[in-house]
Amino acid sequence: MFWTVMWTIAGCAALWWLWAHLWVGTLPRARWWRATLAVFSLTQIAALAWVLAPARVPFEMPTAVRAWVYIWNMLALPTGVMLGLACAAGWCGWALIRRVRRKHRASHAVASAGTGPVLTRRQVLAASAVAAPPVLGGVGLAKGLWELDSFRVREITVPLADLPRDLDGATFAHVTDVHAGKYTRGAVLREIARRVNELRCDAVLMTGDLIDRELSDLPEALAMVARFDRPVYLCEGNHDLFESREGFAAGVRTAGFPLLRNEAATLRLRGVPVQVLGIRWGGLGRGRDASVEEHLGAIEHLRDPDAFQVLLAHHPHAFDGAARMGIPLTLGGHTHGGQLMLSEDAGAGPLLYRYWSGLYQARGPDGRSSACVVSNGVGNWFPLRLNAPAEIVRVTLRRA
Repeated sequence: MFWTVMWTIAGCAALWWLWAHLWVGTLPRARWWRATLAVFSLTQIAALAWVLAPARVPFEMPTAVRAWVYIWNMLALPTGVMLGLACAAGWCGWALIRRVRRKHRASHAVASAGTGPVLTRRQVLAASAVAAPPVLGGVGLAKGLWELDSFRVREITVPLADLPRDLDGATFAHVTDVHAGKYTRGAVLREIARRVNELRCDAVLMTGDLIDRELSDLPEALAMVARFDRPVYLCEGNHDLFESREGFAAGVRTAGFPLLRNEAATLRLRGVPVQVLGIRWGGLGRGRDASVEEHLGAIEHLRDPDAFQVLLAHHPHAFDGAARMGIPLTLGGHTHGGQLMLSEDAGAGPLLYRYWSGLYQARGPDGRSSACVVSNGVGNWFPLRLNAPAEIVRVTLRRA
């Protein structure tokens, strides 16, 4: 999958470069524009190679440069290719209607003295179309860097008809998708811990992607976790496992934190036993959610019928199985709230996931109510969010 994405990006880069090369040929000083375009494109290719081969680079890429590489290759460049295809389709349609078109239009003289030739409409269109993706990338970079270290605290109240009376008003700090690493580090990790402690919740529940990729970032991430002044429970996410699943587990457990991988732990809140269940990340093969169902099956025998149960699952689609099992509360992450959304309700989130941000409710076969809270995540693997702000979620339980 990774190399498929990389080859797709390389193909998009080649298509955009070719398309832009042809279009700038209509502009005055076309040779200069084509040379500039070549330098720009080759620079992007070199920067992408730098990002993909960090072990071979003796010094770290600046955050702004790395952010530009991500935004250009994953947002602006695909937009440029789509724009190019749209322009090509429009050109073909216009040519079919007109059938015959002169190759060049004469430049119009300007009436006032001392001014040069006016650009033709075709030249203005060419310049605008070629400039649009870099401008989009620049705007995205500015916005992303401005908001990179910011996050909100989101309050979500979960009504449950079968909630034990003594747990009415109990609170959890739901922290997910920290992605400690290239974009979330240092001061922002300390700020996350400070804001979580300010919430004074009963426990901190973390649903995966504590680190972005490298295990070398785990000590700093665990230092953040150690600052929490409430009991902490974690499950694993897909990014945690990129370098080594067992290495990640060993690091977390050596630090003394309960990492639940198809396991359970129990704490008492206000005199009531609360069982925290955590499932492993295993991919979503065979019908997308098959592995999630297998992991849910693996924790079935661990469930304590006398305890209020909370499921930690990195992928929120675990909520379907959890509701069928009668687990009253599921916490999930992974979606980043859609990351790039046209609005709060339209965009990548609902296109890719059944549950992508906020509160969802269902009833199990026995009629009991179940709820799922999906957080946008507090960190970043991609340096730009639109209508999907980073967040810590304060979950408050209420009897319905």
